[in-house]
Amino acid sequence: LKAIMAEKNISEKKAKKLILQSIDPIAWLELLLGFDEDSKDLPDMDQQWYLRWYQKAMIRCTAKNQVYRCGRRSGKSSSAALKIVHWMFNNKVFSARDAEGNELWKGPEIAIITPFQSQISNIFQEIERFILLNKDLKTEVIQTGAKLYRQTPPLAMHFKNGGVIKGYVTGSNSKDDGSAGGSIRGMTADIIYVDEMDIIPDSVFEKVIRPILLSKPKTMLLCSSTPIGKKGTFYKYCVEDTEFKEFYFPSTVIPHWDQEEKS
Repeated sequence: LKAIMAEKNISEKKAKKLILQSIDPIAWLELLLGFDEDSKDLPDMDQQWYLRWYQKAMIRCTAKNQVYRCGRRSGKSSSAALKIVHWMFNNKVFSARDAEGNELWKGPEIAIITPFQSQISNIFQEIERFILLNKDLKTEVIQTGAKLYRQTPPLAMHFKNGGVIKGYVTGSNSKDDGSAGGSIRGMTADIIYVDEMDIIPDSVFEKVIRPILLSKPKTMLLCSSTPIGKKGTFYKYCVEDTEFKEFYFPSTVIPHWDQEEKS
């Protein structure tokens, strides 16, 4: 620690983050995106830039299957966006072998699935916002226009490490004629993030997402939603399926909940 402080002429706090960032996603995010725990004490909430304790728990989780059951405005989508950014720059997957038999690796293929177009656009905007906070991360994105991602469906953000983030919309209704999730049929991914899962019809999971998980057993699955009351697949993942690590945080965990409740 002292050697790094002396060599780079930095504070002990930053030197600790440099050491921890290789194993702790929170240290990595704080180091590269400027999150500062001390900012939560600033009187102006608009100037506060820190990760809440429960967001840290969700982002740090390494379980293969994870589910966020969270209240409105609790920051579940932001947590997922940050987790995706960390995943993209800190993971690699086997791609192929070259002519000499050497293993080739690349960044992961991450699929984001939402019931509505507005939601997928918001998540991509959030991911772009975080990446733009660090000029070195920005240069790792293959940019072809004004935005860091392709805005025509399916939305896509490509990276120099070979990784890609793609966005798909399912809609909130589906028929039982085998056409459920038509826009995402044939999709493949190393990581799947499903936002507002409780709104998406269960048939989409059975006919589209579950086959992907069966064909690629190592695929990670992250689901999040504010429950709408139905006892479907999301409910089962939260309270019945032991293969899922559940995070349950109602809106009351928001630091300024008292002010929100009054308004």
